[in-house]
Amino acid sequence: MASVALCSGHAHRFHLPVWAPVGRRAVPVVILTVAMVLASRVQCEDRNAEESRGSNTANADESLAAVAAKPKPPTTESTEGKAAGQAGRLATTARAGTPAKSPHEKPEGQPTAAATPAPPAARRSPEDLYAQASPAVVTLEILNDHGQVIGSGSGFFLSDRFVKAVSVDVDATVFAARVKDEDELGSLSDRLQTPDTENEVAEFDRVGKVIAEFDRARKERELAREKHRPNLRQAYVVTNQHVIDAAVSIGVRLHDGATGFVSHVIAEDSDTDVAILLAWPACPKPPPSLGVSADVPRIGSTVYAIGSPLGLANSLSEGLVSGIREVAPGRRWFQTTASIGPGSSGGPVLAADGNVVGIATAIRPGGQNLNFAVPGSEVLRLLGKPLKTREVWRGRSFRKEEEYAFEAACTALASRADGRAAAESLRSARWADTTVGLGKGEEPEKAASEAIRSVPDEFRYLGYWCLGKVHDHPSHDRWNPKLSEAERTRLARSNPHKTAALRAFEKVAELKPDFAPAYDRIAGLHISMGNGLR
Repeated sequence: MASVALCSGHAHRFHLPVWAPVGRRAVPVVILTVAMVLASRVQCEDRNAEESRGSNTANADESLAAVAAKPKPPTTESTEGKAAGQAGRLATTARAGTPAKSPHEKPEGQPTAAATPAPPAARRSPEDLYAQASPAVVTLEILNDHGQVIGSGSGFFLSDRFVKAVSVDVDATVFAARVKDEDELGSLSDRLQTPDTENEVAEFDRVGKVIAEFDRARKERELAREKHRPNLRQAYVVTNQHVIDAAVSIGVRLHDGATGFVSHVIAEDSDTDVAILLAWPACPKPPPSLGVSADVPRIGSTVYAIGSPLGLANSLSEGLVSGIREVAPGRRWFQTTASIGPGSSGGPVLAADGNVVGIATAIRPGGQNLNFAVPGSEVLRLLGKPLKTREVWRGRSFRKEEEYAFEAACTALASRADGRAAAESLRSARWADTTVGLGKGEEPEKAASEAIRSVPDEFRYLGYWCLGKVHDHPSHDRWNPKLSEAERTRLARSNPHKTAALRAFEKVAELKPDFAPAYDRIAGLHISMGNGLR
């Protein structure tokens, strides 16, 4: 028997008999031989791989043992010393103007994780948004010259950080409070009329004394009310200009039923339909306020409107911004499906994050859900301009203008040691025209002339005002309803009282050019006398 080596280099050998006879049994022998050769080759390859892995593992263990056996350098600082030294190096770097690096910051050149983007503004639920914004929304009551409510609107308290410091006349503020609380009977001059017959003179005089006493008692109540007015807080209210345009006085009603008044309009713009008011709500602590965003909401974004439609205070509606419309060259409003009704004008339109993005302004009649709002950026633009402050009633009520002028003059004169007599003279002259036609003769004219002589130059225009009213009294008119327009004009021109009244009022305008009631009287006299008419 002979041996054949199939895997040289290894100790294992397969021994096959080579003496097998040739013939039918030769084929199985060949097949068996090939199978054994293949099996031997696979075993050899597996053994080589195992021996290679064992060799690499041994080399790695030897390297680790060598590193561990290497001696460490001696430590010269304690842990506390390292921290102190590191803090000192950071402080020195900061003082030198180089940004200090954190000990955990990765060195330059190494990849760092991507910066986390700032989270978007939190979107609040309608319930949370209403709970936060509703206390800052107010209802505005618009009153006319006789204290009657002629309209209403909405508004909201604006955060003080948006408004520069505003200085106002304290006397005007007190006067505005009195106007708001004025009794429905109005002033004495508005209530008295000239009697038609002599039999009514006595009754008329008696009623006049009663009303004069009522006025005195009313003034005492007003002074007591002003002295004990509770917890007045200064606040700023944003609304539409068309809401307050005709107001003589403005009342404020808060969400919890508390009330207040508006003393001044500190900024207004009829083109953008925005007004900012100085209000005085009566509440124990400053009322909550809202911030205004300069961003115009995008079409498709959700907005919320809060207002007082038809007097239903603090009503909430939700909608989408459905368009941006150009209502005038360079002026745009945004259209929304959030419901707006009469009385909602001036209310805030809020984004989902609670900031005011618009002011509810108008609706389109004849359409469905066509509502429009002024962008909040118009409020910020108006506040960026110089503020032009005026009293609410200024230019809206000749009666209030006259009343305020007399009260301011009498108060100033009474505070002077030598001005009390002049103050009394001016008070007497103010009501002189109410006694014309009551058999007083020339007493009313004498009272007005005395005021002209006794009051200082700065208030002398009020004496001429009283004199003009005495001459312009209806009792001097020779008016007959049966006369034609031409005949009435001829009688007015020939009436010396009309001429004297015109001269007196023109003198008022000369001495006090900004006293608007004088121009109203001058215009009325020129019309009645036919001057300048064709």
